[in-house]
Amino acid sequence: MSSISRQPFPARALLERLRGDDWPAWASYLPLTLFQISSECKALCAVKAVADSRQHLSTDRVSAKGSTDIDPTIRGRIWELSRQFVGCREVQCALDGCQDRAEKAQLALELRGHVLEAVACPYANHVLQKCINSLRPSDLQFIIDELASFPNAVEQTAMHKYGCRIIQRLLENCPPSQVEGMANELVSKAELLVQHAYGNYVVQSLLQHGTNLIKHRLVRRLVELPLLDVCSNVCGRAVVKAALCEAAEEDVLLLSRSIIETPGHVAHLAREKSPILKFLKGISLNKQRPAVRRV
Repeated sequence: MSSISRQPFPARALLERLRGDDWPAWASYLPLTLFQISSECKALCAVKAVADSRQHLSTDRVSAKGSTDIDPTIRGRIWELSRQFVGCREVQCALDGCQDRAEKAQLALELRGHVLEAVACPYANHVLQKCINSLRPSDLQFIIDELASFPNAVEQTAMHKYGCRIIQRLLENCPPSQVEGMANELVSKAELLVQHAYGNYVVQSLLQHGTNLIKHRLVRRLVELPLLDVCSNVCGRAVVKAALCEAAEEDVLLLSRSIIETPGHVAHLAREKSPILKFLKGISLNKQRPAVRRV
């Protein structure tokens, strides 16, 4: 039995959380005595200290010079470092500090052939997101191509804990024409994504950043689903809200009528005190649609 498992529940819960995939921001406020309980946490503390010191050093170099050269020890090792707790931070700092777009694109290309692995990695997914946020859309085509080259890869990525973030970043940063194939595949799998714990965020992003045609097709798919179940589910409800705020007026009217005119829907939503009813009250051809907080 490990030393962590022998601790009282509160301490054990904290320590188990610190052994997870992502180091939480609140960890720096915990007392040092808590970290001295086990050798596992001592090792994690050492790793965190090294990562923080390297990140501050890189930030200072950028602030002092306005730009920074890529560490030659990083070149050719992007994929290797991206899979490490400390290494992924080094890569992200290198991408932030690099001012040469062509050089930054060359670093990102070292992930070619590893996109699907990076999507599922608790560390490499952050590097992939950094690439998407900082590179030109034309330099991101290899990510889209790799996702499209495997059957059902887009669908599975959209429903993955980390992968959903990658799809969202692509929808946010790439022009609609570049992600058209991906968007069409997501629409075709809407029934699987709408009520999914992670997939629903992708659908909401598609409603916010997709073309009018994509939004129209999504609303049509929503109407075909059992809306009573969708509106009763916390994930499905978030998607319906996004559709009511982002879709065209005629599509909003169609979705609203589908919810209201189906027998039993309004009564059921009222019993459950569903926030969807508040949205429906403000929707008509002569009233402005209420705002929704973007994901």
